[in-house]
Amino acid sequence: MTSGSSVFLNASQGDYVLILETSGYDWYIGIIISCVGGSRSPDAWTLFQVQNIDTGHVRIVNADRVYGIVKSPIKKILNCS
Repeated sequence: MTSGSSVFLNASQGDYVLILETSGYDWYIGIIISCVGGSRSPDAWTLFQVQNIDTGHVRIVNADRVYGIVKSPIKKILNCS
């Protein structure tokens, strides 16, 4: 698993990610449905629409809540289109 303070910069649609809640104690794994860029830099993600893989709930989370990338799609890993 890739983790760190700026891991959200490498996250993209289709990634399974570890999301920390604002309390810092609760977490869940979700899949990124869509990414929203900032106004100054559209390629730097600021928000993610994430679906919780356990409950199915869809939420919009701040990019800094992404603590780690658990799994990326195989096409992304192999750099295939």
